[in-house]
Amino acid sequence: MVATADTLVLANHAPYYPAVMVYCETEDDPRIVKKPCLMVEVLSDRTAETDRGEKWLNYQALPSLQRDVLLDPDTVRAEVFRRVEGGWHYEKIESGMLRLSCVDLEIALENLYSRYRVEGRRADRSHRKTRLRQVFERVAGINLV
Repeated sequence: MVATADTLVLANHAPYYPAVMVYCETEDDPRIVKKPCLMVEVLSDRTAETDRGEKWLNYQALPSLQRDVLLDPDTVRAEVFRRVEGGWHYEKIESGMLRLSCVDLEIALENLYSRYRVEGRRADRSHRKTRLRQVFERVAGINLV
């Protein structure tokens, strides 16, 4: 199941609203996800420090989480944190395929960003984060709950 930015995740007892979240188990309250397997965040000047710091530290405490993806709306770049035995592996992708094996999904990063630039080129900075999330959902073929 997929949820977007209006769905809360509890990570280490702290509430967050990731841009996109995938989870496999039905939750008691559909507005709160406790066991996500994939999180996607779209960075902004206002949120980047929190996304890479406090949020990431709390996300690591989620045993169900397999991937955390940070998308940069200003540069073709995805930062992927992948759970491995004993910790996490970090990978920065600036071209090629964004592989999210935990949900059996591959997206050409250039395809994602070319659609974003065409569809969002007139968007001001405050709307670029939302536009990139929407394009990610469409390119990934995500059906929202």
